[in-house]
Amino acid sequence: MERALKVTTPLAEAAASHDTKFLNVLLGIYRVSFSTLRDIYYLSLNDETGASALDLTRKIIEYGVTVEYMIWKGKEKMAERFQKHMWTEIHHELEFLKSIGQDMKTQSEELKIGVEEAECEYAALNAETKSRKSWAGLSIEGMMESMHKAGHLKDFDFSRLSQAYIWGCRLNHASPFVVQKLMGSQEAEGTSDFYLRQAMMFAVIFHLRLSTQYVDEIQGLSGSDVYPELANGVVALREELENMGQEDKR
Repeated sequence: MERALKVTTPLAEAAASHDTKFLNVLLGIYRVSFSTLRDIYYLSLNDETGASALDLTRKIIEYGVTVEYMIWKGKEKMAERFQKHMWTEIHHELEFLKSIGQDMKTQSEELKIGVEEAECEYAALNAETKSRKSWAGLSIEGMMESMHKAGHLKDFDFSRLSQAYIWGCRLNHASPFVVQKLMGSQEAEGTSDFYLRQAMMFAVIFHLRLSTQYVDEIQGLSGSDVYPELANGVVALREELENMGQEDKR
């Protein structure tokens, strides 16, 4: 995890090299992944933090699946849909504030201008976009199932990815398994170690996958071999992880 963070820090800190919808969305998602991986690393330095770490890994998986889905369905079109959904989210937040008696007219001039802009953007959306509960119109599980049925996700990847996501959900929702494993101190410690191993492995795998996708996108837009040392470092780490998996099988 330390090496993954060190290798990919320049990529997370650099500005977008091109102004395309997908690259801008991908950079934002990449920074979410990087900061979440860093949080998991901090948690790993303390005892019995595996549950929280695995909960955070679910976030990296969700953003990783989002990128895969965008690439499959048409990255520029999907990135634009993703960006537009922000106005729906803001509109619902403003409606909630109004429902509890918050008067946006009494806010600062800067905030009022921001509210007016958001409502104008929301008003310009079509009915289908306004009615979506999520940016894609389906859940993360739905995205994975759709990609699997279409052959974009192979059986091996789909089964492992789904199981990793299920574990993240168990730590995020009320789970009798999670509750029962906290009833004894020894069992709680052992279970936390199990959670942490899962969290670290999947978080690193997905972050490195995102790193490769981001570098590939920049190279495609620039037509040159950008970030060669970083790309080599990511490849080396991914190969190490694959070799570890082969050793575990033996």
